[in-house]
Amino acid sequence: MKTKRLGRYLEWHGAKIRVRIAVPAVMRAKVGKAHIKVPLHTADPLEAEILKGPIVARIMSELRGVEVAKSKEGKAALERALLWRDALSDPTGSPEEVDPRSVMLDSVIEPLRQSVGEEYAARFLAVADGKATPIATVVDQWVSANRYQGHTEAKARHSVAVLVKWCEKSNIFPCFELIDRPQGSRFVLETYISKQVNSATANDHISWITRLWKWHRANSSWTGENFWSELRISDKAARRMGERKRSKRPFTNEEVKSLLSSLSDGKSQRTLLDFITILALSGLRTGELAALRVSDIFEDCFHVRFGKTEAAERVVPIHSSLCSLVERRTQGKSSGDYLFDDLPGSENTKRRRGASVSQSFSRYRRKLGIGEKGANSRQDTADMHSFRRWFIDRAKARLVEPGIGYTGWTIAEVVGHNTDDEPLGLTMSVYAGPSSREQLRSCVQAVSLPV
Repeated sequence: MKTKRLGRYLEWHGAKIRVRIAVPAVMRAKVGKAHIKVPLHTADPLEAEILKGPIVARIMSELRGVEVAKSKEGKAALERALLWRDALSDPTGSPEEVDPRSVMLDSVIEPLRQSVGEEYAARFLAVADGKATPIATVVDQWVSANRYQGHTEAKARHSVAVLVKWCEKSNIFPCFELIDRPQGSRFVLETYISKQVNSATANDHISWITRLWKWHRANSSWTGENFWSELRISDKAARRMGERKRSKRPFTNEEVKSLLSSLSDGKSQRTLLDFITILALSGLRTGELAALRVSDIFEDCFHVRFGKTEAAERVVPIHSSLCSLVERRTQGKSSGDYLFDDLPGSENTKRRRGASVSQSFSRYRRKLGIGEKGANSRQDTADMHSFRRWFIDRAKARLVEPGIGYTGWTIAEVVGHNTDDEPLGLTMSVYAGPSSREQLRSCVQAVSLPV
């Protein structure tokens, strides 16, 4: 059967129609393609003509200086509803004497009612009318805008997916506008509290959902309430769920001594020994150390390029006791090689690059009998992060000594903690400026391994 002729910027792609816009030759290297194509999820030329207007305008604007978004495809029906939302809010691109809403009601909504039912058609209409924004349709953009990658991206997506799955199971349209505080409370009760899921897991999921709600409020016209942080499971509620939490703690000096002296010279144990030795004398996070490359080590310092907060990007002087270890691990490597190139994966994979060494350390630590676990708790009181706590504890203990050469704010800068919220943060951090390289080095050198 002969296909119908389409208007400008439209083309057939199989049985459906899509927008196709040529990228100017001078911009193709930057954009990475010769044409930008956006599926419209329709085979109706009239609907396609109505939908294309806002899309063409957006892409043309992007080509004039804004990077072209590389969103993932899928969720075709909901995306089609969002396209209709754009067209209804800006009908100037529609053919003359055509009412876009009438076209949508007749050619889209009514067929949906007949084919998949009233409820689905109502959802589609709510999205097209701007009364509902499906959560699933903004997740890709949220992840991209915040540059979540690897394990962080996986956690963010999984946490939101738990909420979406619960909504579908509870016959609730998973969109921002329909999930209010009572629905959120019910989600937390049914998903975590009633099933006695560990509160740390539950609160981690809730934190990611809180971030998504905050981002959507800031980047859309939606002004709904972000109530999620108030639904976190308190320690009191966790105790009622049967948890007997014990606070995370630093290692003791004796534990550090035992951990650093009980490993052999085998290759795998040498990797673990090198790793935990640097952690103990730098205050670095596990992920930060695993991500360090040779190019990040210069001027006798570790240069942390990224981390869990803005404060994580910092300079950490290399302890004098680590110089030979770092020299051995960088010798003969190119600038792009990892300091710990014997760890599998990269920092952008779903499995964290430091996961393998963390697991090895957990087995090793438990074999030595270090670290306790509370009732219904998924974590031990001491773990690899306890080296970072030990470093802070040792640096803090020496602050009472005269002429030590650094302050409590210096410790925070070395370990990558935000100092703005600390007492006198504005005075000591913003106005006074960051600590000098000499102060940072004094702080690192103040910590020594137990003998």
